[in-house]
Amino acid sequence: MSIETLKSVLGVIERVLVPLVLGFLVYTTQMAQVRISRAQTELSKQQATLAATQGQQGFNVDCIKLFFNDICGQDVEKRQRMALALLTLLNDSLAKPLCQAVSENAGFSRELVDDARSMQAGILDRELARCKVVVYCIRGNPVYEADAQAIYDSLSKAVTAESIIVRKVTWEWLAGHGYSDGYEIRYEAPTETNIAQSLKSALEPRFPGKEFRLEPVAGRTPRFISIFVAGRDAAATGRSSLARPVSK
Repeated sequence: MSIETLKSVLGVIERVLVPLVLGFLVYTTQMAQVRISRAQTELSKQQATLAATQGQQGFNVDCIKLFFNDICGQDVEKRQRMALALLTLLNDSLAKPLCQAVSENAGFSRELVDDARSMQAGILDRELARCKVVVYCIRGNPVYEADAQAIYDSLSKAVTAESIIVRKVTWEWLAGHGYSDGYEIRYEAPTETNIAQSLKSALEPRFPGKEFRLEPVAGRTPRFISIFVAGRDAAATGRSSLARPVSK
């Protein structure tokens, strides 16, 4: 190959490669700028989220401080009602234990306790709206069937008709699912513990002398609460000819 031909080839290569290299450099620079811009945007979002979270936490702390100042204040009736009103500004997980503390304190007036229980009921309603509740009772036993219906009537105010049902079953069915004795609330721990405790607090005052035992179970049915309404005295009724097994 002559020198002139080689120079010509090199010139062609130079004219082709230089724009390609420059284009690649421009592309990589632009992509780096895009990545930097995205990182800055994500950092700004994280900072905004953190600021909002810290602001909400500070607000919650202030509300709780005001609650205790008012609930223990001198101008009893007015300040205590203001304290309860403050709880409506908190999320349910913070407001619920404070409502329960007021409702269980014998030193407060009946009106204040009733207001606290009303707030507890509202919190429970919102929790139950996200669950399915099944009430199991012994078929053919009028006492347990009536209690199961009363539970249904009470809870159906908070959830849709499809979210709560009553199932009448045999004693053998209950025993086959690990039931022993007494009224029982089964739930998945720890995700449904608060809901189960709220149910217990709401139901026991409506059924004097009855204890709704909390029974955590393995996590197989999330957002699915079972309430067993029965007793060993119903075993004979559960085995009567009127009863038949009902699948879960």
